Amino acid sequence: MSKEKVKFLGKDVAILDLSLAQAIYLAKQEFPKIYKETDGYNYTYANLGTMMEKIQPILDKYYIDLRHEPVGKLGTEKSFVGVKTILTSMVTGMEMSVEFSHLTNSDDPQSMGSYQTYYRRYNLLCLFNLIPEKKLDDDGESVTKQRGGSNNNSRRL
Repeated sequence: MSKEKVKFLGKDVAILDLSLAQAIYLAKQEFPKIYKETDGYNYTYANLGTMMEKIQPILDKYYIDLRHEPVGKLGTEKSFVGVKTILTSMVTGMEMSVEFSHLTNSDDPQSMGSYQTYYRRYNLLCLFNLIPEKKLDDDGESVTKQRGGSNNNSRRL
């Protein structure tokens, strides 16, 4: 482990001296924008793999381990499926987590995998307060947004 220092509240502080909350705060300052770039059925979403590629090196810099644990109970009247996402400071051992789950009447493995990927992505968004943005790939859309309106030329009566 290095003795690298970072600025925190105007002071030079060794990364190894940060609490988990402080390390997360500083890591979030370094996270790049997350874009909705993957097309779903009728929507666009932030891809989990892309999100992890962007944030994992920054979490590593601050000695924050990230893991996802499946949670659930299947085959009963109250079956549920979900994911618990846990952040651990590898320096202090402190942990922070968020869990997302829902009731289900399906034991289909394909559905379970889809739910787990969805929950992993949204647990990360929740933990780090990330708001994925739509990536503008159309110059006309960009100009319209800058003007704050649409190209609707209808008249008001």
